[in-house]
Amino acid sequence: MARTWSLRGHTPILQHSFTWKQLSAIAGLTFRQFYFRFFPGAIRSEQIIEFLGALKRQIQRPLLIIWDGVATHRSRLVKAWLEELDGHMAVARLPPYAPELNPVEAI
Repeated sequence: MARTWSLRGHTPILQHSFTWKQLSAIAGLTFRQFYFRFFPGAIRSEQIIEFLGALKRQIQRPLLIIWDGVATHRSRLVKAWLEELDGHMAVARLPPYAPELNPVEAI
């Protein structure tokens, strides 16, 4: 909760500067749902695994994960975690520099 003041009869407007160094988002879409989480700082392998694990628990069916080529998606830790799932999650990669193909980018 934040407190501020303004002149009587005028709605106060709070402004906060925002940078991705402070807060990052990770998201996924299905045909029916939008899933997302916010994390402080940059998204690392551990946060990707946490998010994918939550998706796996929520959806409980085999998943096709379509993502870009960011380094954390290709990390050894994420690859090893995906291999332990015995095919529950398959991965397809988008071409480099093609954010227009990623529907999450528009959200």
